[in-house]
Amino acid sequence: MTAKTKHAAIFLAISLLWIKTYIVSKVSFTLPADHFLQEILLFFNPLSFLVLYFCFAYFSSPSKRRRIILWMSFIYSFILYANVVYYRFFTDFLTIPVLFQTKNVGDIGNSVYELVYVTDLFFFADLFVLAYLLKKPLWQADHSIKTKERRKVFAYGLAILAVHLILAEVNRPQLLTRTFDREILVSI
Repeated sequence: MTAKTKHAAIFLAISLLWIKTYIVSKVSFTLPADHFLQEILLFFNPLSFLVLYFCFAYFSSPSKRRRIILWMSFIYSFILYANVVYYRFFTDFLTIPVLFQTKNVGDIGNSVYELVYVTDLFFFADLFVLAYLLKKPLWQADHSIKTKERRKVFAYGLAILAVHLILAEVNRPQLLTRTFDREILVSI
């Protein structure tokens, strides 16, 4: 069994969510990309998080890993979709402090039907593709993963994050030390 086959299910989930996040960022949010480097940063933005996020699937038993990958993909998709619906109403992004402000939930609750579109079903289309493909032998996630391999994938995620932060710092110097700006933070 090669390392490629062992990691195929997680790589598939990461790829589907990565492409979906980029498309949603371009279509649903107003994130200006003034030049090529910003477009590259926007494209690679979700990758490091997704690699680190799906590292947790490696800690599950091989027999449960497919279900966990599907659940993790659903949770990520749901949060992404909730962010889009919130953005449609407030033209702002969901943050942890916003989640604890119950007044905002009341404001959005009255117009939820206006904020949800029939085309929003496409936000979850990749989950059906993922569920279908995970049933195929090539994408089976029922293999044990050694600790060394887990560490290697985690290190790749950290390396991608470091490169991403360095490029973001080149693009906007003092990015992490300046006053908070949601548009800049999301488009890192």
